[in-house]
Amino acid sequence: MRNQSIDTSKGFLLLLVIVGHILQGSFTESLPRYLIYGFHMPMFMAISGFLFSANYFKITTHTWIKKTTSRALLPWVLAVIIFTVYLKFVGYYQQSSPQLIIESLTKPFYHLWFIPAWIAYQAAIRWMEKHQFNIRQFLLASCLISTAAAWLQISGQVLIPTQEIPIIGEILYSLRPQFFLFFVLGYVVKNHPNSLPHVLSKTLQHPIHSIIALGIFTTQFFYTNPLINNAELIKTSINVLVFFYLNLSFLAYGIPIIAANKLPKSPLLHWIGNQSLLIYLWHPMAILFARYTISYKPTPEFYFSSITSTITILVIIYFYDRYRNP
Repeated sequence: MRNQSIDTSKGFLLLLVIVGHILQGSFTESLPRYLIYGFHMPMFMAISGFLFSANYFKITTHTWIKKTTSRALLPWVLAVIIFTVYLKFVGYYQQSSPQLIIESLTKPFYHLWFIPAWIAYQAAIRWMEKHQFNIRQFLLASCLISTAAAWLQISGQVLIPTQEIPIIGEILYSLRPQFFLFFVLGYVVKNHPNSLPHVLSKTLQHPIHSIIALGIFTTQFFYTNPLINNAELIKTSINVLVFFYLNLSFLAYGIPIIAANKLPKSPLLHWIGNQSLLIYLWHPMAILFARYTISYKPTPEFYFSSITSTITILVIIYFYDRYRNP
């Protein structure tokens, strides 16, 4: 039987993605955006890793590429083209056509980074399994990669200006390696559970850690220590630690519940999770429509237009799904 809790959790996280995109204002000004962006993508990546079957490394590379292309890459390319054409039309892009096409594929607009990162994470796990790499060493490597990426991302390029090394900036933008660890953990939880540090996973599984981590993370929004303000290294290191503490505790507590199919049933969230790829790819078009036809500022008219346009896109996807699966 299909685990409905997986689709429900994906639906809930994707709903948070939509809300986070509709809400305006920087993370330092909007507490809801700050909280949503603190955990929704790590958890989404962990569930994606959990769904990545161990059988995928047993098939040939050609078969894997074929499956990935038909399932995700072609819809992504279509979305890249349509978003690029629309954004060129409204004046967001100023580049010439050849340059714009290359940049759109190598540095995709806004939310479209997810598919290249998702494919890259799968490729890394396939490489690990095919070469029978030690699981614990791979976990350690993914931890170091994600920690370094999170440190660079959170520091805001203050400590290490990534613009001086363009390749680092491109990788941080397009592949988001700070989330790689969570994808690997989701995969390992399902396929190699004995490779996880037992004491650490059992300790973090207690809900008190999620409560404490969320409290610390929320406190950071309201309070900044003057000492930390004057020491970027300390500030960044603390933020990275809190980020991983929050998400690892959420992961340790949430994944067993999801795996056991114990989440309350919600037909709406289940449907959103089941249609997650289409909804994720296309929902930002509603927000862009509101920005460029109503107002770029967070006015009531903007929010009304964003919400109604988003609902319209969901309705279109619903009937498209009904047409494909009568």
